[in-house]
Amino acid sequence: MRGVTRPPVKAARGSPTPTTLRPSELAALHSKAARACMMLKALASEVRLMLVCQLAEGEKSVGELQSHVGVSQSAVSQHLALLLEHKLVSRRRHGQSVYYVLASGGAAALVKTLHDEFCVKRR
Repeated sequence: MRGVTRPPVKAARGSPTPTTLRPSELAALHSKAARACMMLKALASEVRLMLVCQLAEGEKSVGELQSHVGVSQSAVSQHLALLLEHKLVSRRRHGQSVYYVLASGGAAALVKTLHDEFCVKRR
């Protein structure tokens, strides 16, 4: 089976020409695209974006997060559960409190970029 050729792109002088993807490379690309879509769908909520924006600034308890997003503690917990399911955040318990933090990796890098663009006060 032959690989799929990438769409033609005008190459600048001295640039390499487009290459053909092998089936395994195409499968890996599809897998990464599916993961990115799942992550973006998990972030596709104003409340969840506000939550991860707060977490981009550091670890916070559910109560702290609730005071920043203006929804009930129950709603915050439900949104955090979805973010946990998609491995965008992680949590730790300390006594009766639960603290959340951004998970490391590509998701954290994306959230930090969103935070820098939309949440940081510009001077």
